[in-house]
Amino acid sequence: MIITPKMGLKKLTDPQINTYAEEKFIKLNGNAAFAAVSPSAAEVEAKRVDYAAKLATAQDGT
Repeated sequence: MIITPKMGLKKLTDPQINTYAEEKFIKLNGNAAFAAVSPSAAEVEAKRVDYAAKLATAQDGT
Protein backbone atom coordinates (compact mmCIF):
# COMPACT_ATOMS: atom_id res chain seq x y z
CA MET A 1 0.00 0.00 0.00
CA ILE A 2 1.26 3.48 -0.91
CA ILE A 3 0.33 6.38 1.33
CA THR A 4 0.07 9.70 -0.49
CA PRO A 5 -0.41 12.81 1.64
CA LYS A 6 -3.05 15.22 0.38
CA MET A 7 -1.59 18.68 0.93
CA GLY A 8 -3.42 20.46 -1.88
CA LEU A 9 -0.21 21.57 -3.58
CA LYS A 10 -1.45 20.60 -7.06
CA LYS A 11 -4.00 23.41 -6.88
CA LEU A 12 -1.45 26.10 -6.00
CA THR A 13 0.11 28.50 -8.50
CA ASP A 14 3.88 28.90 -8.62
CA PRO A 15 3.85 32.07 -6.46
CA GLN A 16 1.52 30.35 -3.98
CA ILE A 17 3.94 27.42 -3.71
CA ASN A 18 6.71 29.88 -2.88
CA THR A 19 4.55 31.49 -0.17
CA TYR A 20 3.62 28.06 1.19
CA ALA A 21 7.30 27.06 1.42
CA GLU A 22 8.23 30.37 3.07
CA GLU A 23 5.49 29.96 5.69
CA LYS A 24 6.72 26.44 6.50
CA PHE A 25 10.32 27.68 6.80
CA ILE A 26 9.26 30.42 9.22
CA LYS A 27 7.46 27.86 11.39
CA LEU A 28 10.37 25.40 11.36
CA ASN A 29 13.27 27.82 11.70
CA GLY A 30 14.41 28.00 15.30
CA ASN A 31 12.00 25.26 16.41
CA ALA A 32 13.99 22.92 18.68
CA ALA A 33 11.87 19.95 17.60
CA PHE A 34 13.26 20.35 14.07
CA ALA A 35 16.87 21.25 14.90
CA ALA A 36 18.39 18.09 13.41
CA VAL A 37 16.30 17.52 10.29
CA SER A 38 17.77 16.63 6.93
CA PRO A 39 17.90 18.65 4.79
CA SER A 40 18.44 21.50 7.20
CA ALA A 41 16.08 24.46 7.35
CA ALA A 42 18.86 26.63 5.92
CA GLU A 43 19.25 24.33 2.91
CA VAL A 44 15.52 24.35 2.26
CA GLU A 45 15.37 28.14 2.57
CA ALA A 46 18.29 28.54 0.15
CA LYS A 47 16.41 26.42 -2.41
CA ARG A 48 13.23 28.45 -1.85
CA VAL A 49 15.07 31.73 -2.37
CA ASP A 50 16.61 30.32 -5.58
CA TYR A 51 13.15 29.17 -6.72
CA ALA A 52 11.67 32.62 -6.01
CA ALA A 53 14.42 34.31 -8.02
CA LYS A 54 13.94 31.98 -10.97
CA LEU A 55 10.19 32.43 -10.76
CA ALA A 56 10.56 36.20 -10.88
CA THR A 57 12.86 35.88 -13.90
CA ALA A 58 10.37 33.64 -15.67
CA GLN A 59 7.49 36.01 -14.96
CA ASP A 60 9.18 39.19 -16.17
CA GLY A 61 11.32 37.62 -18.88
CA THR A 62 14.66 38.96 -17.67
